[in-house]
Amino acid sequence: MNHTNDILTYKIQAYEAHFTIRLAINNFPSHAYPSIQDLSFRSACYAADVALRVYFADVKRLVHNEVTSLLQPLLSDDDRTIKQEARDRSEALSKWEDEEYPLSYSHGVLNNLIHAVSEPRDGKFTLTAAAIGPKPISFFADAIINQCTREDNRRHPPFIAGGNFLPVARVALSEMRSFALRDHLPASDAKRFIFDAFCTAAGTLKINHIPWITNPNGNFGRPSSSIVHDVWLNLGAKPPPSLACTHSFVSRQPSTSTLAYYASEEIQAADPRAEWSALDPRLNNFKDVLHKVSLPVEWDINHATCDGGPAYITEAYQYVQRIYNASEPLHQLTMICAIICAGLLPRIFSPPFQGRPESVNKFPRYIAGLKWVIKKNHKGVSQPNPFITMVSTFIICHFDTKSPIHSQSNLCAWFKKHSESSCALMFYTNDLF
Repeated sequence: MNHTNDILTYKIQAYEAHFTIRLAINNFPSHAYPSIQDLSFRSACYAADVALRVYFADVKRLVHNEVTSLLQPLLSDDDRTIKQEARDRSEALSKWEDEEYPLSYSHGVLNNLIHAVSEPRDGKFTLTAAAIGPKPISFFADAIINQCTREDNRRHPPFIAGGNFLPVARVALSEMRSFALRDHLPASDAKRFIFDAFCTAAGTLKINHIPWITNPNGNFGRPSSSIVHDVWLNLGAKPPPSLACTHSFVSRQPSTSTLAYYASEEIQAADPRAEWSALDPRLNNFKDVLHKVSLPVEWDINHATCDGGPAYITEAYQYVQRIYNASEPLHQLTMICAIICAGLLPRIFSPPFQGRPESVNKFPRYIAGLKWVIKKNHKGVSQPNPFITMVSTFIICHFDTKSPIHSQSNLCAWFKKHSESSCALMFYTNDLF
């Protein structure tokens, strides 16, 4: 029965993994690995990037669960010193979990990890190093590829028991292999293609070390293959020539399919009526899309739903969809603001109001000084499309006196829909308008 449950669980994980990778590939951001000219290798690096971020989530979950279980009794200890030390470690853990690159040696990342997982010995903090280390980053990439090509589903290092990285990495590997086949690479080059993509992504994601298995203690018997939270393998060693990442695919001349893709991109970008994405251009080159006359592909009328709210909200979205004109300065500025909000994700919410001024004249400065915060367990905060739609609609309707909201005497439902995040508050200040 347990074996049947394991098979069913893995099939569900495999389905979710396929959805995760395909969704990411289909929404390939233009700013991902921009220095790589070859589209196939660039796509492979991005697939590896997406998979490795799932590995980040597995590592964070492992460390969180283990450290939290250790700190739980200490947080209720009668000794104030012990309780305060536990609080400090818990705070360090929380800060480390918020890091985008949790496995880097960057300042602020490593020290919070050390503080969270270890206790000082002789007045010094340290991380327990894996007995087999240090190893090169190629060791990590090779271990991932070897595990993904095995048929058994048991997690071997560096894969974490109960984690999602294995099924996602297998789907990513399959996609990367298809990219190599699309360019008609021979089998030997295809293997190197995948290997170099993982190495490139791991370097971009600043993976300097990874959690590892318990060090041998001299006892007989088979050592455990389960990853633990307090033993870490350094990945800074120099690789042997046979495993060194050559970066040959990084500098490879674009394939014919890549050249055709770039040609179609240029034609599409030059046409004012062609589809365009608000998430592709950066703010410093937004001028390249100012000639576009239509709303971006992220703008979707389905985001107008209001759970049975008044009809004027949907009418307001339909109004913006009908009258949007990119040649209008307000509409251009509106889209820039929408892109700014999408770029802030997931730190898009305002903190609880404290010490709000009584004077109306001081309120804009007060709002402008609020911090951007994350609301944990809040759905949709990683999806930019709703914010592109809602922010642009909110601003245009606010300043356009012909919009449906200006004929309403009660706008409570309107502000309830749009004021949950900091964006609505921010655009009321004189700092932007």
